Amino acid sequence: MYKELVRRNVLILVVSLVAFFFISLSVISIVSNRNLTEDLVGLTTVFSNQLQLCTDEKQMQDKVDEFAGAQQWFNVCIADSDGHILLNSDKSNSVEGVVPLLTEYELNLANATSGYETYRLRGKVCCIFKLEDGFVCKTSVQSESNVDFFLVGTLFLVVTLAIVIAISTNRMGKTSANVVDAFNSVTKNLRMTARGEYQPINTNHKYPEVEQAFSEINVVNNSIYQYITKLSAERDKLNYIVENVAEGLIIIDTQGNIYAINDYARHIFGVDAVAKNTHYKQIVTDQLCRDKIDQALQTREKIVFDYHDSVTDKIYFSSINCFQNSQGESGDLISLVMYDVTWLRREQRNRADFIANASHELKTPITSISGFSELISSGLIVDQAVIKDYVGRIHSEAVYMKKTIDALLYLSKLDYTEGNFTDVVSLRPLVDKCIKNHDLNASQKGVVVQAKTADVKVYGNESLLEHMLSNLIDNAIKYNKVDGKVLVEVKATQDEATISVTDQGQGIPSQHLSKMFERFYRIDNSRSRETGGTGLGLSIVHKICLLHNATISVESTVGQGSTFTVKFTKLPKA
Repeated sequence: MYKELVRRNVLILVVSLVAFFFISLSVISIVSNRNLTEDLVGLTTVFSNQLQLCTDEKQMQDKVDEFAGAQQWFNVCIADSDGHILLNSDKSNSVEGVVPLLTEYELNLANATSGYETYRLRGKVCCIFKLEDGFVCKTSVQSESNVDFFLVGTLFLVVTLAIVIAISTNRMGKTSANVVDAFNSVTKNLRMTARGEYQPINTNHKYPEVEQAFSEINVVNNSIYQYITKLSAERDKLNYIVENVAEGLIIIDTQGNIYAINDYARHIFGVDAVAKNTHYKQIVTDQLCRDKIDQALQTREKIVFDYHDSVTDKIYFSSINCFQNSQGESGDLISLVMYDVTWLRREQRNRADFIANASHELKTPITSISGFSELISSGLIVDQAVIKDYVGRIHSEAVYMKKTIDALLYLSKLDYTEGNFTDVVSLRPLVDKCIKNHDLNASQKGVVVQAKTADVKVYGNESLLEHMLSNLIDNAIKYNKVDGKVLVEVKATQDEATISVTDQGQGIPSQHLSKMFERFYRIDNSRSRETGGTGLGLSIVHKICLLHNATISVESTVGQGSTFTVKFTKLPKA
């Protein structure tokens, strides 16, 4: 831009100077010729007046010689009416024996006017007029040559052009540099504004117009910067929200390339980073998920499905949506949002299993009660001993139903109980209390319950811990052998505390150990009914352990007995 400005300004200046030179030269030439003509007419007038006083040819010759001698540049000739030149002060072009003549054009000019007529002929400026006696007088001067003047003028022009171009180039260069610097300042400022590093332009400048422009640009740039800053803040908020939401988010363009992916989605698909324009199939390996994404890219419709991660065994509710503009038209991006619903799906499955198992558990006693009551009410049974037996069975089934319903209600209550207990519970007196409560049952079975407890304290709810421990001791007594032993042991280390309940019963086969804490799970249904078990006791124990951030495990050897161990990891400071 700098060179272009200098080149253009110099070209305009040169053209202007050359045009001015030739116009001036023409004007000078015209003025010079006009002045020469006026001088010739004036001198001719004086000569004519004196010539009129001459009475003979000799006087006329003397007057011609007088004027021609006084003005060397002034030529005079006198001709008769036919154009034959009689007297001539210019002898340079005369030929001996030949009488020179005026031209027909000159005779016509002399005869056509009564005054003086000027004209140009052969490089001379001439003036012709007619005397009273019929003679024709012609005066002339040599026309000035413009060649020398033109050469001198041209030399002067060249020198002037060189000086002017040098000075103009220097001045224009500085001016152009100032203008270019102004543009560079604006460009630099705009780039800094785009990067979010806005600084106002210094408005101090040589030219007031540039200062005004800088001030206006500062106002505009400040508005742009404020808008960019606001957008950047909104973008940062959005990025923070997207990166920290507890859902996986992947945005995919129409070509299948990943436009954006948040940290949770990278965690779901097991990748640390995703390069720009990575195709989604390099990240998503599950075929069902791929098929759903392809379907959404083709149909541009909303699709929902459950994605099961076979590696982590987690279930994600997945929703694919197409971006739409303000007019409701489909955009060129789709979003895949994934929610972890593993716990929800398992709870739904457990709830369905629970309802099915509860219905099954209640169906049997209800059927028995209904059957026995129909027999009694029909009057077909008259034997009082049989009726009494039937009534006893109805009562036992009703008691079993009550125990089952009470257990179900207790489990439901536990589902809505919050953990993170802050009360401190001492385990030694709690164990002693539970053993004392089971003395009667133990003595009836011939089982001896022993305790080996340390002075251990844990965070918890004393009522829930008592219920948990009572269930474990009750099971140890029920499923123990006659004259067997039950050992309740409480131990503690620096990091954890354990409660273990060991019996000497027949033990649990290994294939049943992993399912012992499921609801309504029984190893032997007939034996459980005989002992009055509902199949919910260990489920309640497991739930209470979860509320106390504790774990429960079981070890068993068939024919020797079983040990249930509850481990607490959150202990109060001593």
